[in-house]
Amino acid sequence: MLTKTLFFFLISFQSAWGITAVYFENNSASNFEVAIQQSGTHILNLNEWNQSVDSIRAWEGQSELMWTNRNTGIHNGDDFYFDIKFKQGTDSFSLKIKLSGTFSSSNLWIAASGIGFSHPWYGDNNFHQADFTIGGRPYRLKYHAYFTGGYDDVFFALQDLDPYPVLASDTLNASVLNVLAYNIYMLTPPIALTDQMDRANEIAKHVKGYDVIVFSEAFYNSARNTLQATLAAEYPYISAVVDNGVLNDDGGVFVASRFPILSSAQMVYDDCNGTDCLAAKGVMYVKINKLGRHYHLFGTHTQAWNSAADVATRILQFKELYQFIQSQNIPSNEAVLVGGDLNVDKILNNLGEYDGLLDSLQLKEPLYTGHPYTYDGDISYYASPGYEFLDYIMASNEYLVPDSSSNRVIILRSIADNLFNTFDLSDHLAVQGRFVYAPIVSKQANLKASEYQFILYPNPSSGLFQLDVGKSLQLVYRVYSPLGHLVLEGHSEEGNMLQFDLRGQVPGIYYLSTLVQGQVVFSTTLMVTEL
Repeated sequence: MLTKTLFFFLISFQSAWGITAVYFENNSASNFEVAIQQSGTHILNLNEWNQSVDSIRAWEGQSELMWTNRNTGIHNGDDFYFDIKFKQGTDSFSLKIKLSGTFSSSNLWIAASGIGFSHPWYGDNNFHQADFTIGGRPYRLKYHAYFTGGYDDVFFALQDLDPYPVLASDTLNASVLNVLAYNIYMLTPPIALTDQMDRANEIAKHVKGYDVIVFSEAFYNSARNTLQATLAAEYPYISAVVDNGVLNDDGGVFVASRFPILSSAQMVYDDCNGTDCLAAKGVMYVKINKLGRHYHLFGTHTQAWNSAADVATRILQFKELYQFIQSQNIPSNEAVLVGGDLNVDKILNNLGEYDGLLDSLQLKEPLYTGHPYTYDGDISYYASPGYEFLDYIMASNEYLVPDSSSNRVIILRSIADNLFNTFDLSDHLAVQGRFVYAPIVSKQANLKASEYQFILYPNPSSGLFQLDVGKSLQLVYRVYSPLGHLVLEGHSEEGNMLQFDLRGQVPGIYYLSTLVQGQVVFSTTLMVTEL
């Protein structure tokens, strides 16, 4: 990845010498072989053009593919073509450059082709794009020529449209929770000018499918308001922001949930050090009802930096956090999770504080997958040089322990017009925590689920379902949409038959949960079909 200083130096150098460079950004987990073929009136020599790379790695950004001289070797009235082929297995797509010689120089034309599309030649500076598949996955190619002060350069970007899909079945499974922890680098101007509003408008498009999200460093009020408004369609339940109403800046932490937030509480840390004392850093606690099952999530952003004083401050903050968790009187048979930007680098493990974190909060270490860092100066436009692992979602060992837990580091980028050439949505990478728990078994002494038959029919249906319980039983029932939103709720009268009317709802998979005395006793999916 080119450094920003080198990138702009090359632009200035190339423009001064009549050179056009072609750049590429790979916003995907795919690796590609690159081959360039030049054709036209005659073959140019290596002093007139050259290929810069023969391969592109996953998530590699701002890579120069080739350069070509716009004057030397280009003859008036002649056309010269460059076909840049990207190949992965048997799939390929091509980026295309044409130079048409003029009396004094040459005109630049650009195009692209691939599976299912072939663009005409464009001689403008507008954006052009195409959607296609590689290996069965959806991609978008977007490109433009842009003015550099001399000759135009060209930038192509490839975007995986769904690089980290969340299992759709997870959303409708009460015993699986997918949590995203994301430090979004929204400092309040003029402390930083980092495209906050542009990024705020884009983030919601790239954080789809999770059950709940812990956002941190959302300090800039205007950007945060924009972000929350765009999140609301998929995450309608949004907590307050950690704040004590005293300091200049709030704590920048809030939670957005697909499922109802039943209650919440917050705490601002008493302990802080240095410039971190200017913000109300603390903890946001939310109790979430996912399809009848309760989850307790504590989102936080702790003291930054790695000096001995900063480590000592974090140790004190974790003690405050532990006491705050204990004060919520959470039943031991319900799940408790802690996450956010904890500012503890597990790779460095400075002064043993990663081990101390797990011990002081009694956290279960997850299986780590994905990118090896959550802060990586080599791949993030906004990050400073260096590598750290700072962001986590972890389950408590003192409450319901998951059967499995994992943290996957994911790279989120956008090819929106306003972010083109920048692409990254934060200086941090995001972390997806996935937690699988044992199914709920009713502990009501007077209820034995095996005594009830729970026969649902017809399923699939155009919208009208019946549930035969077999015996008279007082049930509470809830039906949730494919996005997890509550669409139907009620209770049975004395009797053994329930009816659910979902006619008029969008066809798809819905989730039925039935409870007795607060305990889930039967759950299943409902398939609503077209009439």
